Amino acid sequence: MISSLIKFGLNDVLEKVKKEINKLDDPIKKIEQIITVQLNFYKNHGEFHKFLTREVWGHKLKFKDEIKEIMDKYTEIIEDIIIEGIEQKKLKEMNPLNVTISLFGMIYITSAHRIMFGKDFSADEVEEIKDDIMEIYFNGIIKE
Repeated sequence: MISSLIKFGLNDVLEKVKKEINKLDDPIKKIEQIITVQLNFYKNHGEFHKFLTREVWGHKLKFKDEIKEIMDKYTEIIEDIIIEGIEQKKLKEMNPLNVTISLFGMIYITSAHRIMFGKDFSADEVEEIKDDIMEIYFNGIIKE
């Protein structure tokens, strides 16, 4: 039951990301859309985020394989976009996996902070958080 819940939730965000980025060509716009989709997912599914956080960071990772399988698919999508951006000379030459994990971590931890400490966030705040993450993230990796 719990395993199915984890798979359902993670697959839901994965499918939403795929749907949105397939409409786009620019890797920067794809990353922006990933941030928006992931933030909105966490905003709308705060209890799932809390549950997943307990599973991921808990000392008894019972569902490690299920989480890893889906997260590998998700990080592969982001990593491919990072590689695309590097090849198009829109992003600096950096280790794509490190850049991918950094983006995921920024979104996840920013959401976790809000959700864990009882502050829900509105649609306007999602946009503000997205803009801040974009500014922080791209200030160091966009090629001028």
